[in-house]
Amino acid sequence: MSDQVELTDPVDHSVGGMYGHLFRRGFHIGMSIIPFVYFEFGEKIADYLSITVVQVVSLLTLLLVFSEAIRLKLGITIFGQRDYESHQVSALAWGGFAVGLTFLILPESPELVWPLILSLSLGDPFFRRNSQKRPRAQICIHMGFNFHCSNLGCLFLPTRYSYLDGLGYGATLCCCRMAKIEMD
Repeated sequence: MSDQVELTDPVDHSVGGMYGHLFRRGFHIGMSIIPFVYFEFGEKIADYLSITVVQVVSLLTLLLVFSEAIRLKLGITIFGQRDYESHQVSALAWGGFAVGLTFLILPESPELVWPLILSLSLGDPFFRRNSQKRPRAQICIHMGFNFHCSNLGCLFLPTRYSYLDGLGYGATLCCCRMAKIEMD
């Protein structure tokens, strides 16, 4: 018996087939705009609704949680979800919940919010495609990408922290060397 997990084609499990899969990837990438909307228009939206920005985020997060609970109770999947998500919390719900918590915990910290959400929104669609052929390469690429995304926050910090980006390159290369992966 092998210790390896069987890798499946995500297109085969997507509601909507290839179009559902592409929609899912597009939705991931589209989440990159959420910090921009929050930091540029959050106050205006909150003022329009006569509540605070934290209340807007809380309401949206609670709406997501209750919508997911109803979806699970009915056992349905929506376009772009995986077929197995009809009986488990969807990746969309987990991601939306994580984004909501990020804004609730770090409401005044764009230097931390941007990299966290970019790691979520861009990491999976751009690097997951390598998982079928080279799962160890995916781990290294994810590690390096997430480290560099997190260092986008260094753009907002004093230059004394700029050495962190170099550490990211070094850590990624060491990980790949240890896994004996050739990066093309």
